[in-house]
Amino acid sequence: MQNNLMDFIEEIRKNTGVEVAVYSTDGACIFGEPKEKIDTKFCGIYVNAEKKSTFFYFEYKSNQYIGRIKGITQSEKTIASFIIKLAEKDSFLTSNKSKTELLKSVLFGELNSSEVENFKNKYNIEDDNFCVLTISDNGEHTEDIYELIKSYISNEDSAIRIDETHVALIKKIERDAEYRSLNEYAEFLIQMIFEEISFTPLVAIGGNVKKIKDLSVSFSQAKTAESIYVKLGENSGVVSYKNFLLGKMLEELPKYRLKEFLDILKDDSANEIFEDEEMIKTAEEFFKNNLNVSETSRKIYLHRNTLIYRLDKIERGTGLDIRKFDDAVSFYLINIIREIIK
Repeated sequence: MQNNLMDFIEEIRKNTGVEVAVYSTDGACIFGEPKEKIDTKFCGIYVNAEKKSTFFYFEYKSNQYIGRIKGITQSEKTIASFIIKLAEKDSFLTSNKSKTELLKSVLFGELNSSEVENFKNKYNIEDDNFCVLTISDNGEHTEDIYELIKSYISNEDSAIRIDETHVALIKKIERDAEYRSLNEYAEFLIQMIFEEISFTPLVAIGGNVKKIKDLSVSFSQAKTAESIYVKLGENSGVVSYKNFLLGKMLEELPKYRLKEFLDILKDDSANEIFEDEEMIKTAEEFFKNNLNVSETSRKIYLHRNTLIYRLDKIERGTGLDIRKFDDAVSFYLINIIREIIK
């Protein structure tokens, strides 16, 4: 218990720069400076001008303690109040919430490092290689998807119902895994869901992380990938954050700068193509299939000659032959920028 308390106080020191000494309710110093015994006859937050310190009672893991901060200004009183509330929150999170509820708090970045360590100790979880995938639908099948994924995954993975339209899957990445990549695993999930529920969801893949506390980063990346993909008009299939790192970087630029880039990349004569939904979807499918005409034609059930006609039309309208890698990249950039500045 004392080690957990020390970790909690150390986390406060790292985040605020404030040194906190901790005493028992009989006034004996547990750790910190000064070591002297203190008077415990006060309530709440108490400012002692003589000792130039602010004292306060706080509860941690159902035990009462007294904290001491050097200084007697309003700033120290505010910090004391913050520590009291944080200790209550830490105790509540680690004692009253289920494993699934705590994992959800980890994904949303609601736990500090001390709280995450307490959670790991409580459920005997070790840091490893993880990735977060989000599975989204229109709200009609979310509960069915959640129950299906829970019934399939291993004990080392976790499924979490995030909201009315999203399920998160925390996936442990194994070197000898059955699937060659997370994209292949995501494709399997989509196929399984379609076979069981007759619905094709959108699966977004975040980046790989090596610590439980960083799951929130992977989760945020998956949500970003989903957001960009939806902006491009897609609501099903697989999307990876790695595919949209460039898009994320572009989103963070001022719109006037993006407009400048767009003016450089795109001729006015290309507007007709970029406003043609059929042409855009054809190009996107062509990109997904690695600029392979035969594979794209097969995947979208389009005659090869019709596909070639559309690719030629895109080239005539934009000056970009997206059968060539460099031109495909330019077309892709233009389309992303157009969606961002809409």
